[in-house]
Amino acid sequence: MTNINWLRSDSLCLVVCRPALAGDTAEVMELTSQIWEGNDYIPLVWEDWLSDPEGLLAVAEYGGHVVGLGKLSHLDVDECWLEGLRVHPDYESRGIASHLHNYFLAYWQEHYRGVLGVATGSDNLAVQHLCERSGFIKVGEFTPFVASSLNPLQEVDKVRMEDKFTKLDISEVPQALQFALNSPSLPLAYGLMDIDWRWVKPTARFFQEAVKRGKAMWWRKGLGLIIFSIREHDGEDMPILQLIACPLEELLACLQDFRMLSGALNYNRAGWMAPRHPELIPILSEAGFVRDWDLSLYAYQKNWEGRMV
Repeated sequence: MTNINWLRSDSLCLVVCRPALAGDTAEVMELTSQIWEGNDYIPLVWEDWLSDPEGLLAVAEYGGHVVGLGKLSHLDVDECWLEGLRVHPDYESRGIASHLHNYFLAYWQEHYRGVLGVATGSDNLAVQHLCERSGFIKVGEFTPFVASSLNPLQEVDKVRMEDKFTKLDISEVPQALQFALNSPSLPLAYGLMDIDWRWVKPTARFFQEAVKRGKAMWWRKGLGLIIFSIREHDGEDMPILQLIACPLEELLACLQDFRMLSGALNYNRAGWMAPRHPELIPILSEAGFVRDWDLSLYAYQKNWEGRMV
């Protein structure tokens, strides 16, 4: 009989990728407890992901145990996003991330069209190489900038906030979308808007969702436009810009007014997961925004034209 005692017991196992089940929850919670010192966001969204009727939530099994997971989210007709790719630290360097990535890519090519996006840390060389090997193109780089809020009652400009910012009506979405797409400031963000850590082309659907939340506003009677959300950053909720559209010469004033809006909404700080465009950085600094991370996120996209590539 051939001696195979030198083989590890799990060395004969195969990586199996499959749709996630509610019964995977316990092992997923154990896995994510090993990520970011137990501060992974996956436990907060897992139940929502399980109930999402679109896209694909999947896990990777190895030796009968869940050792990886990820989510393909269908955001709009021509827009999908890969997120939440995780591998248990004890099972790294076994190609599990590649298996999951390829599984999602094949599913996307079979069921969807348009653009598939993904973001990863500037220090995550493994995922960067994985994206590049599978035909993704780096389209942008983003990092958080934060500024203290301004109290409108303490500013020389006493114009009421209602005159600075007025909420979009749902009927104005087509007009607002065209305004944003034609704005000279949008190319500074690589033509993308931030949908909670996912960078996508502005569409009517994303604008409509912002209007329903009351977070899409004209600035100074149509001179500009902002969309924002209230998100947690470093343990504190704050308004976070998702899109800003205005003439370039007005960008500084719009950012400063956003700080004032943040104060009027009773938040201590305002933020922007801002594009690291060289033309934008000095404007952010002059507007009082300070970079809050040493690292950044790289956004990648892959186009699907109805054929395997």
